[in-house]
Amino acid sequence: MSSSSASYQLLPQDSGSPHESGHYPPLGEKPKGQAGAVTARYSYFTTGAIAVVAACFIVDSIALVYMIFLSSKAPVSLDQLPLRHTYSTLDYLYNGTNFRSGLQDPLINTPMAFALVNRSQPAKVTLDPQDMSMTDEGFIPVGERRLLVTPSVSTIMQMRVLDYGMENCSITFRHKSHRSTRALATLPATIRGSQGDSALLNVWSLASDRKLDFGKLAWNTKPPRRTFLGALRVGYNTTSQLPGFACPMGSYQAFEVACSPEDSVCHVEVNSRSMEHSGLYLTQYPTV
Repeated sequence: MSSSSASYQLLPQDSGSPHESGHYPPLGEKPKGQAGAVTARYSYFTTGAIAVVAACFIVDSIALVYMIFLSSKAPVSLDQLPLRHTYSTLDYLYNGTNFRSGLQDPLINTPMAFALVNRSQPAKVTLDPQDMSMTDEGFIPVGERRLLVTPSVSTIMQMRVLDYGMENCSITFRHKSHRSTRALATLPATIRGSQGDSALLNVWSLASDRKLDFGKLAWNTKPPRRTFLGALRVGYNTTSQLPGFACPMGSYQAFEVACSPEDSVCHVEVNSRSMEHSGLYLTQYPTV
């Protein structure tokens, strides 16, 4: 072995890496090369994430304020929601050039309810006592509809138009029972006027397209009259009808029945029960 000491020399270093060379950029100066590109990408990602979070926060804040505003308002009644056409696609079928329309029998549409309003007591709400019938389970309501018209009392009635393509409507009066020999005051049906056993009634459509609250109807609160439909002569054991008018399917139709000014002693009182076709009702005729 050689007794002389070995000499060592340093290998050349790669000066491109600051970690290996020990040279770092001054504070505040962006790093160069590959390390600078990585740092820039992280910086862009962080900035984008902060922008997304800020945008979501702003949108959520606006939505929260809007929900608080809506909740502070009065709730919307179901009767105020728009009425949807359940047979909308049938319009395309019936409008086809090769479609042959069939004949349909008229529909009898009985009123949902009657309400009495009195011009001499304009603020009074008149609610008829509900007749009851005895069954094995107890008393049940009969569902009687009372038509009462005098010079001071009018009857308000409402129907909802049934079925598609039956949109030509007419107000119909029918009385199918013969007159009793008992006094008029005790009759189930009373009809009298200036011509004896008949009376002349005026029928108006009312400016209401929604379901009426019959428990709150009075002369002061009833909907205003919209269209005069005609004068109807009514009597015992007779059927009379007014000219037809357009009535869209599913729409609410409200009417006021009053004594004609030409009949100063008009008095009509007819009671009908269940689905009995008596008194006043709506007859629907086909339109397709």
